[in-house]
Amino acid sequence: MEPMKVIKGISKAKGCFKDIVLVIGIFDGLHIGHQKLIQQAINRAKELKAKVVVLTFSPHPMLVLHPEYHFKKISSLAYRLKLFEQFGLDAVVVARFSKQFSEMTPELFVRRYLKDIFKVKEVFVGDDFRFGQERQGTITTFGELARRFGFSLRIVPQVLRGAEKISSTLIRRMITNGDLDIVEAWLGRKFGIMGKVERGDGRGKTLGFPTINIYPDPLQILPPQGIYAVYVEVDSKIYSGVSVIGQRKTFHSANPNVNIETYIFDFANDVYGQEVVVQFVKFIREEKKFYSAMALIDQIKNDVESAKKILKIN
Repeated sequence: MEPMKVIKGISKAKGCFKDIVLVIGIFDGLHIGHQKLIQQAINRAKELKAKVVVLTFSPHPMLVLHPEYHFKKISSLAYRLKLFEQFGLDAVVVARFSKQFSEMTPELFVRRYLKDIFKVKEVFVGDDFRFGQERQGTITTFGELARRFGFSLRIVPQVLRGAEKISSTLIRRMITNGDLDIVEAWLGRKFGIMGKVERGDGRGKTLGFPTINIYPDPLQILPPQGIYAVYVEVDSKIYSGVSVIGQRKTFHSANPNVNIETYIFDFANDVYGQEVVVQFVKFIREEKKFYSAMALIDQIKNDVESAKKILKIN
């Protein structure tokens, strides 16, 4: 199977596709509702012997249209692309979302992009999909435009858990509250943050617990600060460990930003500069300040033991 193609910039997709099944959405978090939508499009593409392409947007429209809301995203674009790859999609096109883009009429969006650039056969969207100037493009409008421009529109209902529709908004609230079990059920996987390993001050190594550091984007939503049992994905392999989300209360740090510092069990590889994913399993305790290195070392040993019990490591 050919690797998934990533095209950044919607105009660069011109001439790349014909008679495709297109899935449209932001897909922040790529939760189980999004997964259902994409899987249905994949199944339909197999029936039609067509290629399946996702059209997504970056930055998130909320960041462009409502900066005053201090919006936080569930997943970075890089992590979304990594998750998309697991579906076996033919391509993902990342459209740059801007104020100007948002002011396009629904008809112009359909004609310019879906018809002229993508030459779509079928389009899949969720039942809450809105598009175009001031979100005028409702599902009804979209259906009328689809008939006029000669393609099929498939509407996939949102996934319910009890009486609630699973949404990225709800998942953000649960992450902030630290309800990781619910988040895992709704994402269909553990909540993870992807980042590049950067050099810290080496203090973990001197304490006997060498750590890796990632500094999440300030727009990345985080669980409450503290210590967590985690899994870490490095080079497609999964390792166990313990992470602290915080600002290093015990030692004065040159970097005041929140960082994720992780001690990976039985791991000695040099991974500086590599992208890793830290998956949060369970909260262990709040971060606190220690007044001696020995007290901190004793606490780290306790945290490691707690994490191993949670992760069922002997």
